[in-house]
Amino acid sequence: MAFAASVLASVLVIASILIISHFVDATVARLTTRELTETAAAEVLYQFVDGEPIFAGAWFVVEANALDGNDANVERDGWLAHPDTGHFRPYVYNFGNGAQCHHLTFADAEGAQSDYYRVPLTSGQPYVMNPGPLFD
Repeated sequence: MAFAASVLASVLVIASILIISHFVDATVARLTTRELTETAAAEVLYQFVDGEPIFAGAWFVVEANALDGNDANVERDGWLAHPDTGHFRPYVYNFGNGAQCHHLTFADAEGAQSDYYRVPLTSGQPYVMNPGPLFD
């Protein structure tokens, strides 16, 4: 009887370790993929603006929670995410002082239906516009 109880306890411990390991691996993979995706997109923006002096700025905006549905849990200390919402919305601009990094808030604000946001969202096409006051 004692042997059967020890075998059962061992099986339960091993099964628990395997289940916990699976969930930890899945969480780490999901978070790593998101971080790498965001960093890669931001690096592309930075290199694009920094390497081409004719461009005043470039940004990347997606709908809230579009990447993985987890915007509320994003680290908000850097420039990649909006500090209040966690939405991934990096903005790189160069107004003559070299490429600068910032996050956009316009998509959360009233007036987010401006053409530079609405047209790509609804049509799936890029939108090119004259330089203007985009920095918020």
